Amino acid sequence: MKSIKKLLTHPPICRLAAALIGAPPNRIDDFAAALDSPRIFRVFSLLIAVRLIRGLAKLVTWSGIRAKEQGATGEPVSATAAEPIAMHLPPFPGITGVNSPPGAMADGVPRLLFQTWKSKSHLPINYMRWRASLLAHNSDFTYVLWDDADNRRFIAEKYPWFLPVYKRYPREIYRVDAVRYFFLYHFGGVYVDLDTECLKPLKPLLNSGDVLLGRMGRNTAFHHSIPNAIMASRPLQEFWLLVINLLMQKADAVRNPAEIIARGPEAMTGPILLKEACDIYLSDERTRVCSMIAEVASRLSPELQPAAETARVVLLQSDHWYPLDWTNAIHFRLCSEVVYSNLLLTRRTTQWLFPDSYLVTYWTHSWKPKKPDPEKI
Repeated sequence: MKSIKKLLTHPPICRLAAALIGAPPNRIDDFAAALDSPRIFRVFSLLIAVRLIRGLAKLVTWSGIRAKEQGATGEPVSATAAEPIAMHLPPFPGITGVNSPPGAMADGVPRLLFQTWKSKSHLPINYMRWRASLLAHNSDFTYVLWDDADNRRFIAEKYPWFLPVYKRYPREIYRVDAVRYFFLYHFGGVYVDLDTECLKPLKPLLNSGDVLLGRMGRNTAFHHSIPNAIMASRPLQEFWLLVINLLMQKADAVRNPAEIIARGPEAMTGPILLKEACDIYLSDERTRVCSMIAEVASRLSPELQPAAETARVVLLQSDHWYPLDWTNAIHFRLCSEVVYSNLLLTRRTTQWLFPDSYLVTYWTHSWKPKKPDPEKI
């Protein structure tokens, strides 16, 4: 394997290999660095196979090939085949589905799954499929899907002092980021982005800590290395009050909508802010941490005061929740195939690609304006 890696890092061969998987020109220089990731050759070989099949598909109709795949695997491979999945899902709990904190002394993270989308009745086909995997592997969990109206109502009813900040955000993605922190503080449970597939039950992780976050990639200093796409928590954990404090600080410092948009949701409400909060909380600055937490706690009613003990914040290894790193040129190419070419990976394929993973996020970045496949730009 080392000899193959060395061969692929030779500049001419590196450019050829990158081109073979459809890496866009602006990512070819990143290809050699991407080869250092664990099990990267599995992803690389899959991409080669996908492009080979796609080339052969020009000889016959695409619908014919997909029909043959359906017969061979027994798994849905098309949008039409995936649609019936939604028919077997339980009804969506609304804002009244869960209405009070289950208690700070609950044994581990509550078996509660939270997701949010623009609508509770119209989801993209891939999202329905991935959500079905989450429910199938965690049938003993309570599932909550909130839409934008539910999110706003929750903030207005339970945390009205944050509503002015919430309403001031210029786009819905900022509010969607913010509400998940409040949900995890209030109820606890597991938040999962809709572009995330579940590969195995989450229950074995629930006693790993008070707050569970995941790392993405190998560069721990990278500003996006602790995404907010998947998070888990016991209720009333003080860590989330520190996150909320940072939300308020940044909103107070930047009030111009154009400047908020220029800074972007990643920095104002998303993964960059979450990593900043994590770095502060895990630092030696306990006096500063307590002060930031107390500032938010003073706004809370008695029943919503944080648990007395310090939260055990655990950063899970990247393989557990984020086996695909969108900064990795080869991983990025696989995500592009999933997002832009509707590549549906079978259960056997995901088990082969991600044997140690509970979840895998495909980084559709649905909040960004839709762009064509970078390979075709």
